[in-house]
Amino acid sequence: MFAVLFCVVSTFVVPLIIGVMILGRAAGDPVFRFAGWMTLKPILATPLWFFMTSWLATNASLRLAVYVNWLPGAAITLLLVLAYRQTMFGDSAHPAALRLLGLDFARWISTAVMYATLNIANVTISSDFSALGACLIPLAVFMPTIFAVVAFYMVNNLINNKP
Repeated sequence: MFAVLFCVVSTFVVPLIIGVMILGRAAGDPVFRFAGWMTLKPILATPLWFFMTSWLATNASLRLAVYVNWLPGAAITLLLVLAYRQTMFGDSAHPAALRLLGLDFARWISTAVMYATLNIANVTISSDFSALGACLIPLAVFMPTIFAVVAFYMVNNLINNKP
């Protein structure tokens, strides 16, 4: 029971608190707003991921669920990049936004690799891959918190270094 509670807190509560704090400090800065929304993203992406993969595994194909499980996170990331494209491209591109985008890429790729390498109903062919998937479970659980802490640190550094 404690382990489940700990996973829920680390996956949802910490990013929720930090994301709201970042958005509260945004003060109209698009980089801060991007960081805040990216921090809150797992709160929406994780339930979408769960329902999508559960539905696909039940109604379509477990193999398909394994290969498209990264879609919710990637789709939300794409929407946020489009919404805050001024922080990503051109003369006004900000390195902090690009770093957060790279960390987010690592976040949903780690989930995809974990899910694809777990030996779920013999979808994968090697027990070595199953061991890799099992090793990636803690990373997938803690990645939203890691992202939130890094985003908070970056936003605080930007605020403290503003002229």
